[in-house]
Amino acid sequence: MSCDLALTKNMQFYKIKSSLDDNLLSEVLDQAVSNKELGADFILDIYRDIRSINNLEYKVTIKVFPTERRVYFLKDIDLKDRIFAYVVLIELKNYLIVMSKSCANFSQILNKNFDLVLTQELSKLFGKNVEFQKLSLRNMTISDKAIRNRSYEAVNLKGTLSTHAAGRSIPSHIKVRDGSHLKSISSTGRVVESSSRQSLEEMVTWMHEQIKLLETASSNEFLNLFARKV
Repeated sequence: MSCDLALTKNMQFYKIKSSLDDNLLSEVLDQAVSNKELGADFILDIYRDIRSINNLEYKVTIKVFPTERRVYFLKDIDLKDRIFAYVVLIELKNYLIVMSKSCANFSQILNKNFDLVLTQELSKLFGKNVEFQKLSLRNMTISDKAIRNRSYEAVNLKGTLSTHAAGRSIPSHIKVRDGSHLKSISSTGRVVESSSRQSLEEMVTWMHEQIKLLETASSNEFLNLFARKV
């Protein structure tokens, strides 16, 4: 079957520690598709297909498959919703970019074998003139009497939000406006940018642009005022 995906910019970036061999990738895929409907075939099954766009070489792995979710609002009848899930893995330079929907949870094996790109480094994806529209913070405290989580929203929090004691708070979710685009990053390493659905080639071109920023840009000055994970 031809690859004609229409995807949104919602993904996680992982750094490949040393090498990515077939055994490790197979383990990741086995975990991701472990909720596949019993006896069903894959709708789309592509494994480490080497492709190039504008002299940029990358490998793509895609699994699209049916899965079932139990219907819980009817107690006495065993019904299941049949939905379609996917996992898309892009090997680009020394990064593994992960996109998935409705597949089994496979974050544990990813976090064990790859280095997740976290919030402070992801802030390099923000331009200098972005408007910080939402910021969720977790306080570095173990006290039962302290407020542990706070969330702020404004047209632009930069210059509005007091950064007093910012060094004792860790950003967990950030949403910005960068020109006509809305972008967000989270403590789980997820990057989301509002856009229409795009082809796989368009997505890979965008991923390459983000990787260049991760490798060359400096972290955002405003976010540098806050604490970071160690």
